[in-house]
Amino acid sequence: MSFLLSCVIVCRKRERCKVKIFALRDGDRFLGFADLSALASRRSIIAGAGAAMMATLAHSSEVRSPAKLDGDAIPTGPGLAELGSRTDLPVGVFASDGSFNDAAYLAAIQRNCDLFAPMNELKRRVVEPVPGKYDFPRAEKMVAWASRARMRVHGHTLVWHKGDPKWVAPLLAKSSDERLITDHVTYVMSRFRGRIGSWDVVNEAIQPTDGRSDGLRNSIWLQAFGEHYIDLAFQAARKADPAATLLLTDYGLETDHPVSQARRKAMLELLERLLKRGVPIDGVGFQAHFRRYGYPFNAKIFRPFLDRIRDLGLKFSVNEFDVADWNGPLDQEQRDLDVADLTARFADLVLSYPQLQWFMCFGLSDRYTWLNAERPTLWLPKSRCLPLDDTLAQKPMYTALADALKTRRVRTLSG
Repeated sequence: MSFLLSCVIVCRKRERCKVKIFALRDGDRFLGFADLSALASRRSIIAGAGAAMMATLAHSSEVRSPAKLDGDAIPTGPGLAELGSRTDLPVGVFASDGSFNDAAYLAAIQRNCDLFAPMNELKRRVVEPVPGKYDFPRAEKMVAWASRARMRVHGHTLVWHKGDPKWVAPLLAKSSDERLITDHVTYVMSRFRGRIGSWDVVNEAIQPTDGRSDGLRNSIWLQAFGEHYIDLAFQAARKADPAATLLLTDYGLETDHPVSQARRKAMLELLERLLKRGVPIDGVGFQAHFRRYGYPFNAKIFRPFLDRIRDLGLKFSVNEFDVADWNGPLDQEQRDLDVADLTARFADLVLSYPQLQWFMCFGLSDRYTWLNAERPTLWLPKSRCLPLDDTLAQKPMYTALADALKTRRVRTLSG
């Protein structure tokens, strides 16, 4: 067993000294840190740092390495997809092309999922790097793999402010040509018509902090066409593939916080306007990126929002579910249990609605989560935010989701 300990002491003139103690094991396992900024003198800081380092070493003997799992071993019992199929609920996963050389991971996906979405490979910056010149080899490979695995495919995403190639903004500034939206939507959806059954047509149109009274994001598309850009995208999508399910997708709708409340309000008002204009939208996609130790989840707060979507005659889906465990307790087992608790509470609520179209995770294993690149600077453990850990072993989060699928009871309108 090897350890790397570091002690960083910062002392500024006329200020208290601050110290952080970090400990890593096996290259990335975080054992603890201490903030001794309350100590006044350099002498007490140094003494305290030494004590903290010794305490960290002592704590390390109590931290167990994660269980190892043979990548070729297939767990017994039904997978998540089979459990979901008992109530006709697809269970899905986003995956990137970078994971497609991992046979064990693909086997885990096939066992647990019957719905698949390319994570980046259908975004405009990838498929249309120069105007009118399309490039689909990675997307085609992934869609073909999903087809062979008898999995449905979800398309992500057609209009997204972060998904545009660099050439779009200058061209749009010269001419507000609607074809910059409609041609792209038409070409991509027509190519995959009959192979991709649902799409995030417009992604992240809501951003109340941009200061608009309607709560919409002040994107280049909004600046060029007003809210009408959403109409253009959905109308082109319906025409390109009348059978596809068309979603308006966003993040930050799920938690009990004023920011989320503002986002929910803006989303409902937008949906009402779109439906009044006859825009062919089928449902709302929830990204559902949670932070277990951040904004809380409260089913009593979220339920009325789901009821309102239902009352508008729309469906909804969980598209990118994961639960970051940043800034939680040092005890890994406790963090896993806390993540599982949130998973159970959220899944139990959304699964109770017949309007739920599917439940998708943003990755299946911690091995490939995007959150490892996003974690806070002073939080060193790898993220444990998905149902399987980085050895593909099932975690309490997996059990929580499996139990919710097993016991699913769909509410009636009066239930």
